[in-house]
Amino acid sequence: MENELKDLISEIKSNDRIYSYDEATTKQAIILRLFSSLGWKIFNTDEVKPEYSMSGRQVDYALRINNINKVFIEVKQIREHLEKHQEQLLSYSFQEGVKLAILTNGITWWFYLPLNEGSWEQRRFYTIDLVEQAPQDIIQRFVDFLSKENIDSGKAITNAENFYRSQQKREKLKEALPKAWYKIISEPDELLIELIIETTEKSCGLRLEENTVAAYLKRNVLPYYQEPLKPPVKLGEIAVERKKEKRKRRQVSKKESYRYTKPREFSVSTSKMTVKKWKEVLLGVCEILSERHPSDLEKFLRLDKYFSRDPRNFHTPVEISSTGVFVETNRGADTIVGMCKKTVVQFGYSENEFEVLVDERE
Repeated sequence: MENELKDLISEIKSNDRIYSYDEATTKQAIILRLFSSLGWKIFNTDEVKPEYSMSGRQVDYALRINNINKVFIEVKQIREHLEKHQEQLLSYSFQEGVKLAILTNGITWWFYLPLNEGSWEQRRFYTIDLVEQAPQDIIQRFVDFLSKENIDSGKAITNAENFYRSQQKREKLKEALPKAWYKIISEPDELLIELIIETTEKSCGLRLEENTVAAYLKRNVLPYYQEPLKPPVKLGEIAVERKKEKRKRRQVSKKESYRYTKPREFSVSTSKMTVKKWKEVLLGVCEILSERHPSDLEKFLRLDKYFSRDPRNFHTPVEISSTGVFVETNRGADTIVGMCKKTVVQFGYSENEFEVLVDERE
């Protein structure tokens, strides 16, 4: 099974023609071959039921065991936007009591637990990208969630539920970590202060005063973090503090060129990222927007000069967080800043909610 999957995935990765496939070709060349590799009898319609009908509606495939629907799968052509189809698929799955649903365009595969609570996006627990992800990761997840053996035994649902719960835990930890760090540096513990004093003394042979360490944390570290529900720290305010450092840094105004600068940090509304390259600024903005607005990815595509579903439209395309949307990254600093501003405005933010802090190139 794994060798068959490996060969199929390698073939897909090397086949540039897949981007021209229509829906029927996608089903024949990718979907059914993948089902077969996962142990499903694709010519047995009691097992792999195409165009499964229910109350006058259809899903492209129902995977069935002993005449019971186990998985609903909706297939779109390679260029199709998946976002607008998830509500319909999950609504059908929920009404039929199907525990696992998949929405795919052949390359991107979105896995859902339709009976779980939450929004449609929250019920999506995993994404596979046949082109971008490592083959071994792809193979393992397809076997875990979609092999006939695991579907039949119920292990696929167990695997999916466990993966979903671990994801929820990671999200909670990701949310809690900045809060914990903010508390530590805003009210520094004696152990933290002593650790800094000891490390500094070992480095230079001089011992700092406790109040000096506390003041340093407040002045140089705390401004980068914000306590939840408090107004965000403006990057311009950080720049004022940083003027005391040896390297001269500056906040570039709207009228100046970014050509001879190097990005250090940027923000979109309350989200901030540390960066080293202008390309990272562009990708970071796109990542923040795609995570905040997973149902509005078509807004990227309205700026078709910069974004596309087809990577062949660009010289140096990079996919945004496994969304199937590609952005051109071969741009200069001024162009990237302009792209970022237009993109945040497209998603409903004001241009001023995008800010970038830079260093002068030495």
